[in-house]
Amino acid sequence: GCIDNSLFPMLFSYPPLTVLAIAFGIATHAPFSILYHLNAAKLSPGLEQLEHWSRRLDHIFIHWGWAWISFGVTGNLKYFSMGAVFNAYCILQQFKHIVVPKRNQILMVLAMAINVMPMISRGDLQPFILIVSLMVFSSWLFAAYPLGPWSHAAFHLSMLPIPFIFFSCACMLPSSADHIIRAAQCAAASVPSLESEEYLNLF
Repeated sequence: GCIDNSLFPMLFSYPPLTVLAIAFGIATHAPFSILYHLNAAKLSPGLEQLEHWSRRLDHIFIHWGWAWISFGVTGNLKYFSMGAVFNAYCILQQFKHIVVPKRNQILMVLAMAINVMPMISRGDLQPFILIVSLMVFSSWLFAAYPLGPWSHAAFHLSMLPIPFIFFSCACMLPSSADHIIRAAQCAAASVPSLESEEYLNLF
């Protein structure tokens, strides 16, 4: 059904499950990312940061988030299961006594690849190129530190568009079509001055 909420006036209907999955993955990772960065400001660079429990939690919930995104970009439970199993393996590595940064980086790249490869199979080359380009650029900022102490902040800022690209891809999936149409109908019904048929034509 339609939603009529004064706090969220533009939320006309519940979003597709794919969009909710992406939002859930990102939102549940965010507190642990903030926690790690608050601790990192007080830790010595190097081994103390790499082995700190808050960094391990940050990595754990990055992979937790990637697992949910694997459903968000496909709407496919089988693909989600495969992504969840791989990311569960990645999470287990964070419980090992010795931290191996190279292994963490490789697993992170593979987890990201799992979530962008379906775009190629669907022919969604534009979002694929955008996400990969942003990832490459942000990785360069992280590794090369061209802006000195500001490089890490720039690294995070450069990745800000990526969730919105994922949301856009999720909305274009066939499994999201009914939700999008329902949202358009609810939006048209809530604005009497708009003709429903004309509003739906936008979609």
